[in-house]
Amino acid sequence: MPSSAEMRSSGEALLNATSSSANAAASYASISANAAASYAARGASYAGAAVDKAAKSIQAAVAEMEHDKQRAGAPEREASAPPSASALENLRTLHELATAGVAHPSYEPLLRELWGSMSSEPYERRGDGWRSLGFVTSDPDDDVRGGGLLALRSLVHFATRYGPKARGAAAKGAPLGAAGVAVSRELARLCDIGSPLGFFPRHRPFWGPLEADDGFYDLFSVGLSVALREWADASPQAAPRARALLAHATRAASQELQNLLAMGPRTLDDLYILARTVPGSPQHDQIAELARVADRTAHTDFYDDDDDDDDVATDDDDDAAAAAGTRRQNLPSSPLNKNQEEDAETDTTSPPRHDPLDDEDVVEDQPPARDHLFTKI
Repeated sequence: MPSSAEMRSSGEALLNATSSSANAAASYASISANAAASYAARGASYAGAAVDKAAKSIQAAVAEMEHDKQRAGAPEREASAPPSASALENLRTLHELATAGVAHPSYEPLLRELWGSMSSEPYERRGDGWRSLGFVTSDPDDDVRGGGLLALRSLVHFATRYGPKARGAAAKGAPLGAAGVAVSRELARLCDIGSPLGFFPRHRPFWGPLEADDGFYDLFSVGLSVALREWADASPQAAPRARALLAHATRAASQELQNLLAMGPRTLDDLYILARTVPGSPQHDQIAELARVADRTAHTDFYDDDDDDDDVATDDDDDAAAAAGTRRQNLPSSPLNKNQEEDAETDTTSPPRHDPLDDEDVVEDQPPARDHLFTKI
């Protein structure tokens, strides 16, 4: 048995060892705390530098945008406002047409007018002739119910005012009737007149053109032309997926209409000028035709320099078209409805877009040599 002196000596040694361990632990803890504080300070410094750099980048980007805007002389985007009294009256009439059905007294006369504008065959209330005009079935009622009398009235306007384009598209098998109903319904939604519960127009930057009686129908003509353009570009592969193609064409038309309306056209004439920037639109086709005429005139031996006053395109037209292009370039990416963005991939290797509807040699009496896209839907 160890003596008391040995036990006391062992206790003192154990106490010294414990004290030494505690001192070492305290030292390590102090070193760790200092290191952590140093790293935290360094991280805060890095974060502060990153924030400062991002802020400077944002300021530089904003300054560059303002500089480009001033250099280009781009007009300010029109402020949103409620519709005027005349626009409100037209909107009320359009809403009534959008909610009217096939039982409306004007329905049958409008059907006959559409048939007369599109076909030289005797009128038939139901039959395969309606399929040749781009309707889904042989009964036009089935399509028109989706857009109301407003869709039919819009189709009549397009077929009457742009007859060669409409007949040429139908001769090539385009879904003119079905696309027209879909585009009319989408445009009614954008103009706040699509709800059967009533129309509640909000503050918008584009009510000016709707003060004219044909404002809505001219907008519709732009949208339908875009849908026909999209269909023409994809038609060789369209047969197995006609319904999906029609939906894609409608989305493209909706996006172009949103872009056009977001530029804030003040009047119907302003709308015509801005529509020149929409490929496939009647206004764009008109400018392309004027360019072709000017090109042919410039290369003929019979050109008379004394007839400068008879030139088709004027300096005012060039200035207006340039202003329209500037306003379109300064347009925000999602002008009216950010939820409308679709995941579409752009193939940069594809050849430039060609709209077959712009061909000059469209033969209106050419028989439609194709199997109708919608026979199996």
